[in-house]
Amino acid sequence: MTGLGPDLPMAVATSSIRFITHSPPAPGISGDRIRVFNLMRELKRRGWIVRLWSLVAPDEPEGFRDALDAVADEVVMVPRDISTGRRLGRLARDVVTGQAFQAHWFWSREGARAAAGWLADAADEPIFVEQLYMYPVVPVRLRGRILLDTQNHEAARMTAIARGEGGLGRRLVARLQGGAVERYERGALGSVGRVLAVSAAEARAFEAMAPGRVRVVPNGVDVGAITAASTPIASRQVLFLGSLGYSANRDAVRHFTRDIAPLLAGSGITLAVVGSNPDGSMHDAAAHAAVPVTIAGFVPDIGPYFSTSRAMVVPLRHGAGTRLKILEALAWGLPVVTTSMGGDGLGLVNGRHALIADEPSAFAAAVESVVRDDVLWARLSRAGRALVEERFGWPQIGAVLDEAAREIGGRTPVAGT
Repeated sequence: MTGLGPDLPMAVATSSIRFITHSPPAPGISGDRIRVFNLMRELKRRGWIVRLWSLVAPDEPEGFRDALDAVADEVVMVPRDISTGRRLGRLARDVVTGQAFQAHWFWSREGARAAAGWLADAADEPIFVEQLYMYPVVPVRLRGRILLDTQNHEAARMTAIARGEGGLGRRLVARLQGGAVERYERGALGSVGRVLAVSAAEARAFEAMAPGRVRVVPNGVDVGAITAASTPIASRQVLFLGSLGYSANRDAVRHFTRDIAPLLAGSGITLAVVGSNPDGSMHDAAAHAAVPVTIAGFVPDIGPYFSTSRAMVVPLRHGAGTRLKILEALAWGLPVVTTSMGGDGLGLVNGRHALIADEPSAFAAAVESVVRDDVLWARLSRAGRALVEERFGWPQIGAVLDEAAREIGGRTPVAGT
């Protein structure tokens, strides 16, 4: 399917679609929020009536409601009053009983009752469900109408964590949860109407669980809203961007400061870490790094960091899905240095669209080369921007979701003007 430009005719849906999420899709402080917000926006642009039901935490950042009202015709917020301590207690219970933690992580009797009430008049509407976490709140009778937005291959993620270099406790839990998560994921995917995968590799894995019902709906970037840098930025600052509440991102920062930074000592290179929810371990990692590291935390406007950084570094060692932060950097014309895991699913060619290195010495050498070499910088900048323009614009991605939603709703497109 080809993308639709802003001035071209657009298919108009004749029904509504419901979104169920575990956090409000705004503000854009994490990749999952950015993804869902833009998918909602694109479906509304294409004529759908968009309805949102979301859990909301007590400490949710202010100002999200106005943003959601711009992309949704109905917004229902339900308190998410499950503390981290309670979730960890549930995780311990699930490890002991052999149940998948995703089934209980955000679940509450009150929330499930509220969701069932909201869905009581859903008729034949498609229901976009965010990840396995929200799958349990949809009544069994409606699961054939679900578009399950996986965002990750959870069984593969458990395997990667179990084999990774995170903390011993985390690796042990992942190992113990592996079988339960695989069974739960297989059962959920087998019951829904459509499975949305973020990459072709994950789609191939899901096809065995939901034959003929998998659609690739990748992550994207608002290319039209970003003007790429036209000349190399005279800076020795490199940027890490990502929610620091996500364990894979915390591990990536620790990996850079502990294993890569010593190889860059004396180079003049500095690291800026931008992302919500930095904990004490992030500040400790910065304080003991061999290069200057700034932990900026959440910032309302990331633009100044893109315009003053020489490159983006993404030294991920585990995780899944596709990387919104990489796509955003490429749209800004900012070269990216990442690992094979970090660039997985994006179709990046090493040396053409980005620099890909897994060993600390090779990663450090790649960072130095893109900081030092203006010709390399310019080549990566142009090719990266061209890649996101061709494959990762939200209008193109919204068109794929629109088609999948119409398949669930039994609708056919109507020519628009």
